[in-house]
Amino acid sequence: LLTTIASAYGLGIDQIIGSPRWVETDRWDLMAMMDADKFEAFKKLPVDEQIKQRHLMMQASLAGRCQLKAHRETREMPVYELVAAKGGPKKMLEVDRWYESVFFFSGGWWHTGTMENLASNLAGPSGRIVVDKTGLRDKQFFNALHWTADGKGDTADGGPSIFKALKELLGLELVPATEQVEVLVIDHIEKPTAGDWPAPGSKLAH
Repeated sequence: LLTTIASAYGLGIDQIIGSPRWVETDRWDLMAMMDADKFEAFKKLPVDEQIKQRHLMMQASLAGRCQLKAHRETREMPVYELVAAKGGPKKMLEVDRWYESVFFFSGGWWHTGTMENLASNLAGPSGRIVVDKTGLRDKQFFNALHWTADGKGDTADGGPSIFKALKELLGLELVPATEQVEVLVIDHIEKPTAGDWPAPGSKLAH
């Protein structure tokens, strides 16, 4: 549920504070769909409004199924700042259409999205919250990245750490810093209740 909560609130997993251990370890199949008429109206919204509405729907599902109660705070935390290395970003294909897609494999990914999306996804392999400081907020890119599975250092066979891979393959760097960061504090959460799928008599959009 940790990644689901982070996604629902538009945060990285390291920005979720106070969750019980099972939120990080237990695995669940979560399925949710909109009624067809609501989905048609949803598709006509601007992309930024679609994202906002998707977050609200996910938050409502978590509140209903898991009794999630949480609040936002700002805390000073160690972070990495994602910046352009000397020579600037490289080997990233700029794309026109807004969307985010990440395909993970052992020690790597194919990633499409903004630099802010990229920074969020780097939190896991780098071990810290990552803040986008590239100055490329309004652009979307495709990139491919491969690093050692643990991300901590170069392997005997020459596999790069996440830090070395970013610099050599994409022309980006992770610089240690301390910043005021928004976090979500979990006040209460329960293991999800079971539900019917699909809901009896519902007209669902695929």
